[in-house]
Amino acid sequence: SDSQSIHKVVDVSANVRSSHVMAVTSQGHVYVWGAGTLGQLGLGDKEHRKSPTLLHSLVEEKVCIKQVACGTHHSLAITSTGAVFAWGHNSCGQLGLGDRKERSKPELVKIPAQHVASAVQIAASQHSTICLLDNYQVYTWGSCAAHKSSWVPTLASPVENIEIVQIEVTNGLFAAISTKGEVYTLLWFC
Repeated sequence: SDSQSIHKVVDVSANVRSSHVMAVTSQGHVYVWGAGTLGQLGLGDKEHRKSPTLLHSLVEEKVCIKQVACGTHHSLAITSTGAVFAWGHNSCGQLGLGDRKERSKPELVKIPAQHVASAVQIAASQHSTICLLDNYQVYTWGSCAAHKSSWVPTLASPVENIEIVQIEVTNGLFAAISTKGEVYTLLWFC
């Protein structure tokens, strides 16, 4: 069984509203479980899983995952090379794939600056996603992305000239820490 082969877990994310969980192992594999109603488990179906199940499609992509994030009904993963994958519910463009179609398997997100920078952190809320690159730039997508709705990754203008090193997002609130240790918050109403 897949659940018996879990190695040391190095990252975990969960969303209480949708009851789904993801864990990353030291081997870079992703295990998912919980509700799959809107494809947020990424297993190609909408079934629930009671125990951790290996996300085979990312193994088949030959990628090593380093971080995951659970939105309310969508999920994201960052690879060791800084690429971003997204899947699940997409009613507001929160997958960043240029449309509002739901995906039940991971798909690569094209972030404009990724030819010169790599994703280092990802965070998700109900209808929004936020991504930090290693050049301190922050990209957002989905509803409330930088005060507007965007179906593709868009540079977050409120923090454009500030070097950000950590991000967090929850429904209606974005928070960031700069290289100087300053905390920035932005309320979104959507």
